[in-house]
Amino acid sequence: MMNFIKRQMRKRSQVYILPTRMGGYFLGLISVLFMLSLFYSSNLLLLFNLVIFSLLLMWLVESHFQLKKNKMISAQVNSFFQDEKGFLSLELSAVLSEKNISLFFDDREILVSRDGFFEISRRGSYGTTHIKISSVYFGLFQTWIYYPLHLSFYVYPSRERSVRLEWSELALDQQIESETMISSRSKFGDSFDTLEHWGGEPLQRIKWSVFAKSEELVVGKSFLEDERILAFDLSSRSDVAKEQLVSSLTADIWSFYQANHPFLVRVNGKIFEFKQQDSVLFERCLEELSVC
Repeated sequence: MMNFIKRQMRKRSQVYILPTRMGGYFLGLISVLFMLSLFYSSNLLLLFNLVIFSLLLMWLVESHFQLKKNKMISAQVNSFFQDEKGFLSLELSAVLSEKNISLFFDDREILVSRDGFFEISRRGSYGTTHIKISSVYFGLFQTWIYYPLHLSFYVYPSRERSVRLEWSELALDQQIESETMISSRSKFGDSFDTLEHWGGEPLQRIKWSVFAKSEELVVGKSFLEDERILAFDLSSRSDVAKEQLVSSLTADIWSFYQANHPFLVRVNGKIFEFKQQDSVLFERCLEELSVC
C-alpha cells in the first residue's frame, strides 16, 4: 500500500483527509447517537444526526476540492554548509494556516520548521522526491498534500578547523600533475598551460596560434611572473580522519577566499586555482569537497 502511494506521489499531487484521534471520538459519538435514534425511534435525534453528518460530508468534499486546487508555485533550496541550517523557499497559490512541511528524499523524511529551516547532519549531494504539507482543521481532521518535487542541492562540509593543515608555497609556473586543472583565470576548458592575458606581459609572450582561432589574448603559463601561491593536496594527509580533514580544509579555503588570498587546492584529482574571487568556481570546489 505504501509503495503504491509513493508511486502515485511521484506522478502527481495527492490529497488525503483523515480524522485525528479527537475526530475519531467525534465520529464514534455520532454513530452512537444514530444507533440510539433508531433504537428509541426518535425522529428528532435522527434528524439531528443527519444534519451533522450532511454538514460534515459537505465540508470534507469542499475541503478536498479546495486543497486539490492549491498549487505549488515555486520551491527552492540553496546549498548550505554542514554547520548551518538549510532553508526552503516555498510559495503556494493559497495560504494554509498551521501547516507542517516535510521534505522527502529516497531514504528519509526531514521535517521543515514553520519558518522554513531544516537540518541535515551529513555532507553530500541531495535530491528531493516530493514534499508533504499537513494541517489540522478544528482538531477533528488532518489533511496531507503531497507534491512531486525534484530539487538538487549540496550540503557543504562544516567550517570547523579541528586540524592544522600545512599549506605549501608553489610558484605559479611550477608544473603540477593532475587529472583536471580548473582556474579562475583559465578560459579554455580546463587547460593549465594557457591563461588569460591580463596585460603587462610583453607581446612576444602571447600565444598567437590561440588568438588566430579564438581571438582571445592568452599567454603561456611558463611566461608568467614567478608569483607564489598557497597549495594543498587533500590526498596528502592520510593520518587524519576524513571528516576532520575535509572540514579543516573547508575552513581554510573559506578564510582565503573571503580575504581574496590566492590559493590552489587539489580534490579528487581536480585542481582548483583561485587567483581572484570567482563565486562559480568556489561553488564547484565546495561541491567537490561535499562528495569526496
